[in-house]
Amino acid sequence: MQARDFHLDARPLLDAFQLHLGENSPGICVGLVELLPEAVYCCDPTGRITVYNSAASDLWGRAPGPGKAIFCGSFKLLFADGTPLNHDKCPTCLALRRGRDVGSVEAMLERPDGTRRNIVMHPRLVRDRDGRVVGAVNVLIDLTERKKLESKLAGESQRKDEFLALLAQSFAIRLHPSVLQSNCSTGGRMPRKR
Repeated sequence: MQARDFHLDARPLLDAFQLHLGENSPGICVGLVELLPEAVYCCDPTGRITVYNSAASDLWGRAPGPGKAIFCGSFKLLFADGTPLNHDKCPTCLALRRGRDVGSVEAMLERPDGTRRNIVMHPRLVRDRDGRVVGAVNVLIDLTERKKLESKLAGESQRKDEFLALLAQSFAIRLHPSVLQSNCSTGGRMPRKR
């Protein structure tokens, strides 16, 4: 799956907040993040999570305390194939370390109860008016139900293909010249066993 790429330039948003609400209004940012329907969290430049919404804590299966989680709030991260992915190698960390966006990445997260969720991560750097990296924001899209449906459809497609192959084989046998000749000589009835 190729995730849709998008660019986040938070400078106009930061300018609007500072112009209308003043420099000391972090509560508005928390309120805006909470309004978003998908899992969203923000990190400072060191990777410490500073804010996340309830959709993120629901997806993670936990609510890490402010500043306690680094780079991601999930219990464990895994590549899409199930290989473990250390938090210090996750896309948010890589973006912060490299100073550039790394694109969207499909992965899995594991909750404290052991359940896993398929996700696509969209980490983006947040820059101040001077272009300095001041943190990162990551949007997590839960693909679990979609993956289940894709798997179910793939299974149904395989069963359909097997049925059609069996049907084609059945027609091929019935149309084979020796079977046709036998059907003609017996009037379409199966010959009696002796």
